[in-house]
Amino acid sequence: MRLLLAVTFGISVLSVAHAHGPQCFENEVNPQTHQRYETAAQWQSDVDAWEQRGRGFAGPLNLFWSFTSYVREKKQAESFGSDKAAHCYIGCVIARSTRAEVADYVGWLKEQKDLSDCDPETHFEEADALATSWGGMLEARSREECRAQCVERYGSRTY
Repeated sequence: MRLLLAVTFGISVLSVAHAHGPQCFENEVNPQTHQRYETAAQWQSDVDAWEQRGRGFAGPLNLFWSFTSYVREKKQAESFGSDKAAHCYIGCVIARSTRAEVADYVGWLKEQKDLSDCDPETHFEEADALATSWGGMLEARSREECRAQCVERYGSRTY
């Protein structure tokens, strides 16, 4: 069952913009204007630019452990009242079960998915990837330490 979850997660997060119809851009929000993209070319340019900033690859086992950490800690992360603190916390707990580079990759991958999933309910934010990466570098000794440092850094501030 766990292997099935890992494979399903891996396949779902590896979907790219090119796999969707030509009108996908109409559902995505341009991070510069905070409005829907006006043209497919603008959107594709941003997708390509983000993909160029790729972070390598974490491997299926690391993706599995990352997903397991996310599922286990999602409710705790959402309780902070700050999206960036939640991203930081998830990055920290992912790094505790894998390593910092995996948290960095997962943060990048999650935002890549948000930018190219054609879902109007998800939104790309580079700051989210940065918060996830920062959390991954904390070298916290416990989940409580992850929580304390992420809430201290990001609190309930909005970005």
